[in-house]
Amino acid sequence: METKDGQSEKTGQQPWSPLTAKGPPGRWSFRRKAATAQAFIDGQLDAATIKQRFDIDLDELSSWVDRYVRHGTLGLRTTRL
Repeated sequence: METKDGQSEKTGQQPWSPLTAKGPPGRWSFRRKAATAQAFIDGQLDAATIKQRFDIDLDELSSWVDRYVRHGTLGLRTTRL
């Protein structure tokens, strides 16, 4: 749950955003992947910045964007290991 100013009620921290993050999150949840794919689609972050900032292979970013466009946020969930 978030407060009116966007902070988490539990931690008091701002939610993770690819636009403000300095490095990769501890774990790439499907919501974080979706936020990163959307930032790329919207032109807010380019592939080179995403690769440098988050150490993501461009093929992996491409697959995130493809799955996000085709299936939405839930398309980025990990269902098998």
